[in-house]
Parts: sequence; C-alpha cells; structure tokens
Amino acid sequence: ELLDRRLAAKTKGDKIANGALKIIINSIYGKLNSSFSALFDYSALHRVVLIGQMTLITMADDLVARGHQVISGNTDGITVLTKNLEDLRERYKHWEKVFEIAIDEEEFGSIVLKDINNYTAIGLDGGIYKAKGSYKAQSSLTTALAAPVVVQAVHAYLADGIPLEH
Repeated sequence: ELLDRRLAAKTKGDKIANGALKIIINSIYGKLNSSFSALFDYSALHRVVLIGQMTLITMADDLVARGHQVISGNTDGITVLTKNLEDLRERYKHWEKVFEIAIDEEEFGSIVLKDINNYTAIGLDGGIYKAKGSYKAQSSLTTALAAPVVVQAVHAYLADGIPLEH
C-alpha cells in the first residue's frame, strides 16, 4: 500500500508526499536488519537486496542493448550517459510498470567520479548539483573532512573553471 501511495504521489507530481513516503519505505527496509526492531527479518532483507540488484542488472543490461552507456551502478541506482533522453524515460515508465517500482531521475551535465560513493555531479546550469563522500564540501555527523579547502577548490575548478592555484 505504501508503494502504491508513493507511485500515485509521484504520478501527480506531489514531491512532498513522494519524498515522505520514500523515507518511510526506506526506514522500514532499514529496520529489517535491526535485531532490536519488531520488523527484524534477515531473510526478507536479503530478498529485497537480491531482487533490487537483479532489477538493476536487468535495467542496465536493457539500456546498454539500446545504446545507452551505464557509467556506474550501486545497490539502489545506476548512472547513465545517454544521447537519447526520450528513450531512457520511456524505459523508466516501462520498468515502473513491470517491476512495480518508483524510479527517481536526477539529470545533470557531467560527473567527476572517483568511485561509486565518491563523486561530484555538475548541474545543467554549471554549478555543483550534488557531491557525495570525499567530494562533499561540508562535514556532517557521519562524515568528517580532513581538508575541506581541497574539496572547495576542486568544486570551484569544476563548476567555475577557477584554477586550483587560487
């Protein structure tokens, strides 16, 4: 029922409901791995992971066969370089129906990728769209940067062409 509600919210363009339901669904998934939770179910956790990975492999395989380039893949998504955005979006709609899932799309102009969990995505406007892992410009409770000035300098170079020497 939660997934159906999320898909309906996404179809309507209700970003707030879609985002809230995504957090709820992801939280339930996380509780499957917590022995302190009433939802703890190790075999269900592994079924979710295996089905998710097989779904992503199927999607990536399909995209490559259709001429798209899969740049990277993780447990919950793939990064695709395409010259045919219309075809890519048609495939999203197809997979949403076949697999009964909601596909989130993030479009950006380029990506600087160290590995799957460390990258900077440059937006279509040329600014920093998203940064993960060691490319984040700010520390958080879960990540600490040893040299944030280096990350800031790299971002300034990537987004604005400012030489690293400055």
